[in-house]
Amino acid sequence: MDRGRRPTDVHPTRVYLYRLRSILRHRWSDYLLLTLIVAAVGGLAMGSVVAGRRTQSAYASFLRHDDASTLIMSTYGIGSNSPANFYSTALEQRLRHLPEIAEVGTWVGTNNAPLEPDGSLNFAVLNSVNIAASLGGVFFHEDRVTVIKGRMANPADPYQFMTSELGARLLGVHLGQTLVFGTTGETIRLPMRLVAIVAFNDAVIQDDTDRTPVNLVFTPALARTEENQGNGTWYAIRLKPGVKDIGQVEQQLTRLLPAGGIDNFKLTAATEAKVESAMRPESIAIGVFGLIAGLSTVGICLPIMARLLVNSQDEREVLRALGASKSAIAADFYIGIGASVFLGTVLASVVSVAVGSFAPLGPVRTVYHPRDWSPDWAVTTGGVAVLVGTLFGAAVIMGIRRAGRKLTPYQPGPPARVSRAVDAAASAGLPATAVVGARFAVEPGQGRSSVPARSVLFGAILSVALVVTTVTFASGLRTLVSRPALYGWDWGYALTGYYGLPPDAQAALRNDPSVQAWAGYTSVNAPIDGHSVPVLISVTTPSVRPPLVSGHEPGVGQIVLGQATLTALHKRVGETVGVGYGSPNTAPLYLPPQPLKIVGTATFPTIAGATTFADHTSMGVGGLFSFDSLPRSFVLQTQSPDPVQSGPALVFVRFRPSVSKSTAAAHLRRIVAIANQEFASDPQAVGDVVSYLPVQRPASIVNYQSTGDTPLVLASGLAVAAIVALALSMVASVRRRRRDLAVLKTLGFVRRQMIGAVAAQALVTALLADAFGIPLGIAAGRQLWIAFARSIDAVPAPTVPASVALVAVGAVLISLLVAVLPGRLAARTPAARVLRAD
Repeated sequence: MDRGRRPTDVHPTRVYLYRLRSILRHRWSDYLLLTLIVAAVGGLAMGSVVAGRRTQSAYASFLRHDDASTLIMSTYGIGSNSPANFYSTALEQRLRHLPEIAEVGTWVGTNNAPLEPDGSLNFAVLNSVNIAASLGGVFFHEDRVTVIKGRMANPADPYQFMTSELGARLLGVHLGQTLVFGTTGETIRLPMRLVAIVAFNDAVIQDDTDRTPVNLVFTPALARTEENQGNGTWYAIRLKPGVKDIGQVEQQLTRLLPAGGIDNFKLTAATEAKVESAMRPESIAIGVFGLIAGLSTVGICLPIMARLLVNSQDEREVLRALGASKSAIAADFYIGIGASVFLGTVLASVVSVAVGSFAPLGPVRTVYHPRDWSPDWAVTTGGVAVLVGTLFGAAVIMGIRRAGRKLTPYQPGPPARVSRAVDAAASAGLPATAVVGARFAVEPGQGRSSVPARSVLFGAILSVALVVTTVTFASGLRTLVSRPALYGWDWGYALTGYYGLPPDAQAALRNDPSVQAWAGYTSVNAPIDGHSVPVLISVTTPSVRPPLVSGHEPGVGQIVLGQATLTALHKRVGETVGVGYGSPNTAPLYLPPQPLKIVGTATFPTIAGATTFADHTSMGVGGLFSFDSLPRSFVLQTQSPDPVQSGPALVFVRFRPSVSKSTAAAHLRRIVAIANQEFASDPQAVGDVVSYLPVQRPASIVNYQSTGDTPLVLASGLAVAAIVALALSMVASVRRRRRDLAVLKTLGFVRRQMIGAVAAQALVTALLADAFGIPLGIAAGRQLWIAFARSIDAVPAPTVPASVALVAVGAVLISLLVAVLPGRLAARTPAARVLRAD
């Protein structure tokens, strides 16, 4: 025998093995429950964060998978015979030789159109469908379309075509059907078969104004026979890695155009930013749900761990009697907890991979769903570290605090200080059940019957605050969707026409008593500090304008920009930008850069005007100034000598508040009829038409509407987590206060009073949670919404929904329902047995 060792000493390893066998034999169900909660709820938490991250990054991944171009340059010229209207091999070769360009693909407009049975053109669809043929692999390799139905067209077959679902509806054709295309007066007829319904990479989430014209794609085999039929050309350009100054590249491209050529640019980066902005609320909501699920995991597991610790008190006394040291006794608690937490986090990692594989969510999922079963190592590693660190760290703290305690009979200590709230309730003459419930809610108690009352209150306040924050944020989202002025559309309708609104129609609009105000604009893409920016130029006195976010209305020599445009130009309000138009080879339609001072920011409407296949104004994108800021000689060059064709291309119309939508539409139809009659009677304007548009929503608003009740689902998830946490806290409180409840029974409390005391405890907890949590939630929700609205360049207008009152009432009702089970447990407390044990 070792002389330096007492007979009562026990080696720690033997203790650990003994306890492990004991745990597996007697408490396996508790530890299995802890393992399953960590695996299920923790895995859902990590998987939700993974899904949120993948949803937000899905469109960028889709563009890489789709071999998207960097920008698209569309070219056209003044007059039907302009060289810029036709595809030019020489121009394409010059583009390819630019040092910044890696690849160029083209697609060309064609004059072929769907024919009616009598051989006439189907004019009903010509303005809504862009009919073009692919050259150089566009839509087949570069900017590859995603086939939704059918199969990819054969590039070598000239009699196949593809279009989107909207395009098929506009054409009145279904998959596999043959449609005859041709031109008026020609004997050539092309029987074309629809072989694929596709999605274009720039049409996953669209502004309303971008829905038409939709693309109808002929194959390269047909394009080679149609190259001389000029109806515009589009160049899909991919820049080399490392090229940052796209504005400089655009200037080089413009200088390569033939005389009289005009170009427009559409940046893939702008489309990507628009889609990511539209998807941000959904991805944030998913991620926040994951974070709340993670907090719920900790909140649910801690009471279970505490219960395991309390229930094993007697066994630790046995270990102490056997000679185990304090470290061995503390480690005794770590064995089962450590094994459960470790196994649970391993399973949670597997669950997170399964949950994350459902991403991306939203519209991108229809075109890009890679079935990625690989883990997100950043989230998985971080989630495992947080779960293990938090849960096992809490176990260590609880084990150390309990390790030195001995199981001793109850000994009364100094009287606890009565809280002011309980004292006020007693002084007010409230029933004894209410006073007892208030004391249970706010006072932790003493000795072994003490409960974490402050922690329960803090958790309830936090839960109510989180729910109210979510509801307030959701209210701001609904307000934004329902109030077009907040996203730039501060009027009812817009009148559009390629040659503008003619004089008689303007007079009719001016004299219409139902019209409150109107203003005319021209929409173009102008180089600002070398960057192509869509701008609105006021033609008339702008009594109707995009809503300002900062600064003041632009005067002569001044400009207002969208916040996104301001950021892209690296400018601030008060600085100066150079605004021009065209290049020397587009003279006389050429304007060297003119200095304009930035005097504010605005939220711009989503509208394209007469310019299609180019970037257009939308919320934070665009500029606004007056023709008075430009040289008179240039303004005269932009005006047609025909007065019928010299009106504003965009007219924003605001009707009086008392005018109904049906009445407003009737008045607009009358004005449109007057305009179209003017065009029909003018030989130089025959064929031109004016149309009116209702509210045009940006892509963000379109997608926000499709998200539906996602914020409310999140709020419901928070509420469920709060209910579970409160229920577990109430049950734990009843069990820990068994002695207090037994004393109350001996003092004469009957079953109804015992249940009433527990219900009063829940009621006080809910009222305090409402009193502190609702103001905090409203303040947080408003500030979050203001920050979010500014991030998407909308007008920040936070609102407080009436449903906040429902949250307050719901918290009270739910707390009373949750108190039913703990109240029954309290009523069944065996008073004699509990007091005898003490």
